[in-house]
Amino acid sequence: MLTDAVCARGKAGRGYRCGSLRVRIFNIRTRCYLASHSVERPLMRLGQASARRSSTASISMRRSGGMVKTRKRATLGGLAVLFVLLLVSALLVVTACGEEEATTTSGTGAETTAGPSTTAGSAEIEKVTVAISLEPQTMDPSSSKFAPLNYPVLANIYDPLVGQNDTGQPDPERGVATWTIQEDGKVIEFKLKEGIKFHSGDPLTSADVLFTHERTMANNPEYAGYMRQGFDRVEAVDDMTVKFYFTTPNVLFLYAAAPHLFMVSKTYFDKVGEQEFVAKPVGTGAYKFVEWKTGEYLDLVRNDDYWGPKPAVKAGHMVFVPDPVTRVQMLQAGEVDLVDTTPWDQVKPLQQAGYNVAILEAAPSICVQFHTKNPDVPWGDVRVREAIGLAIDKEAIQRDIFYGVPGLNAWPADWEVGYNPDLKPMPYDVAKAKQLMADAGYANGFTMPLVYPAMGMEPKQAAEAVSLYLKEIGITCQVQALEMGKLMESMRAWSADPKAEVVFIMSPAMRGSPDPVIGLQRQFYGKNPMGVYANPKVDADIEQAVMTYDNTKRGQLIADAYANIAKDVAVAPIVAGVTAYATAENLVFTPAAQDPAVI
Repeated sequence: MLTDAVCARGKAGRGYRCGSLRVRIFNIRTRCYLASHSVERPLMRLGQASARRSSTASISMRRSGGMVKTRKRATLGGLAVLFVLLLVSALLVVTACGEEEATTTSGTGAETTAGPSTTAGSAEIEKVTVAISLEPQTMDPSSSKFAPLNYPVLANIYDPLVGQNDTGQPDPERGVATWTIQEDGKVIEFKLKEGIKFHSGDPLTSADVLFTHERTMANNPEYAGYMRQGFDRVEAVDDMTVKFYFTTPNVLFLYAAAPHLFMVSKTYFDKVGEQEFVAKPVGTGAYKFVEWKTGEYLDLVRNDDYWGPKPAVKAGHMVFVPDPVTRVQMLQAGEVDLVDTTPWDQVKPLQQAGYNVAILEAAPSICVQFHTKNPDVPWGDVRVREAIGLAIDKEAIQRDIFYGVPGLNAWPADWEVGYNPDLKPMPYDVAKAKQLMADAGYANGFTMPLVYPAMGMEPKQAAEAVSLYLKEIGITCQVQALEMGKLMESMRAWSADPKAEVVFIMSPAMRGSPDPVIGLQRQFYGKNPMGVYANPKVDADIEQAVMTYDNTKRGQLIADAYANIAKDVAVAPIVAGVTAYATAENLVFTPAAQDPAVI
């Protein structure tokens, strides 16, 4: 939601602000979590943002407690907008009309400082415009088949049952309800907050929660998947109280499902019917739907009766621009203030031209992932898998192929539950790699299939680079691209085949999932019908973590699982996936580490 906007006068060398602008974005990389059938791209959510400013205005984003370096939500374009990119939630604070330092973070973590500033008063903004890469499929979150594509809009129109704080933890101060966990996690009772109304004027009641849940369960595979473990039933205790019952505790409900259970109105549905309900959406959010012109734009207007903090931006204008080059050109032409998914080769040229670029380092990584269920192939030996990881010069790929943009550590981030400081990028050591190959009986090398998803240049470039590096240790790669549909089909077949011979360039969701357990389930759970790795110890940790609400205990389970995955060299990380957001010269945008609320 757009709140605490900014505006100001500019002054050479200094940033000015009027109040603060908070921006949230759930990032969904243009990658796919193959084991979950989800292709994800960075989408945004119009939320706390600032609007169009004069050409001399300057904005910096800050967050109490210091600059946010790796979170998952971003902001604006020609209008100051806050989009929720699902798959992960960064909180940014934009400020102007006073002097303050503006700090940005590069792909390697280096900070650059642009001049001091101080705080002044706040001001309302008439309009903000942002160019985003993906258009929503629907305005109705309860009928969405693939919710992440729709969050850039939905998170502005609707509010979730459970809100989240800046680290992705459930937060009773946000969202439409507070809750208590009862009976050792088998019952969760929600109390709706008083005075919340839909844009239609109807009050939010427990009947709407039940209606939203039932409709979403029937239509949204993502939500239904989160609810798969242990869900029993949901009951309305009274008009303002709802209870969800489970046969076994399911942490993913509170951490991933409920934060994306956007409330829709049963009363409105009963009044207008399915067609108008979807075409003219009403939520409880900070913005009301105005107009959607398919393939072009969507307009929102501030909800002046919003139950939460009143947004400073009066109107938001989202333009849908799928081509990344065109988005950059629009930024350069002054048509928008922010563009998402900036091509990595454009990051430095834009910076050199005076534009600001914010790097979000919480997206899925780029890794070599091994099918480990077949012990008879060379990479069935952990020494060979380690040799492959050591033979790849990750720093060179990061610097020379990916333009120095992505980071190198693809393991869970330090803000996530289960962070393991012992997990670091594998060094580049060809001599040790050759020795391991010899020890495993493959001193003369072998031929290995290397499959990558045919979507975008990054997987292709990674596959080509890996193939060249592995020649140094005698491995000849048969590189093959597969379209997503074929790859998904093949993954299921390979998972079920203990004699499959395949290695991938993949994007495991090791960091930046709605909850760390989700990444483990998707990529490393032995019972996943599309999984290519199995370890009983890892499976046991995952199963226990799903049932454990205590974050200290759950974090240890997650850390132990990833320690075993690293020990087995189930993957050889190359770089951490990132998304680059470019903004106009008068806008400095710093993403925060994504909050677990996504895909």
